[in-house]
Amino acid sequence: MNVNKKLNCGLSNLLLSWILFSCVSCGKGDDELIVHQYDLPAFNSLQLDAVFDVEIIEDEHFSLQITGAAEVTRDLTYEVQNEKLIITNSNAKLWTHPKLDPPKLTISGTGLTRIEATETCNIKSLNTITTETFGILLGGKLNFADLMVDCKSFYYWNTSPVGGRLILHGKAENIAIYNGALMEVDADNFPCNVATVYNGSKSDVHVFVRQKLDYSITGTGNIYLSGNPGEIVAGELYSTGRLIK
Repeated sequence: MNVNKKLNCGLSNLLLSWILFSCVSCGKGDDELIVHQYDLPAFNSLQLDAVFDVEIIEDEHFSLQITGAAEVTRDLTYEVQNEKLIITNSNAKLWTHPKLDPPKLTISGTGLTRIEATETCNIKSLNTITTETFGILLGGKLNFADLMVDCKSFYYWNTSPVGGRLILHGKAENIAIYNGALMEVDADNFPCNVATVYNGSKSDVHVFVRQKLDYSITGTGNIYLSGNPGEIVAGELYSTGRLIK
């Protein structure tokens, strides 16, 4: 009888342990953080078609790491087409689960020449993007980008109604900034020789120019100029924004 009791007790404990283990294994909710790593073919431009938190790393190895809750990464897709990495996702889950963070993308590669964000993104380079020509295009409703760039030619523009801020570090020979809507641009730490700056935004643009500035102001935001260029050429000037040296 004692042997049977011990046997039954042992079986009960084993069954309980199995149940508890099963609960732990199956209890992974849709909000648990998951990480996926993918090797990629070479690409030179990036298109972001959904809400993402993005890290850019210049590296010889092309890869994509996706970090986020299963609920918000389940519908994420990516492809490299004509040397362009296109990443999209269904943003509906972020609306139905407002406490969940958007997917985090860590993108590695070399020779990146262009980033386009058509939806709200937070983009940051973790090291310097080195290339001949580099550009960034921002759309959607709200975008933030903090980039380190070393290039010969740089360009940027945005589409309405986007707001947010673009911060630039590094250097360029020439830059072209076409800023509108509500965006702010801080390029004080991005010195260049020649700049074309159009500001039609309600926010300000800060630039550091050594030789020549062509500028237009059609919004209420100002252009703050550092660098004391020898040539300044004014284009369209209306609204209350000013060039401030």
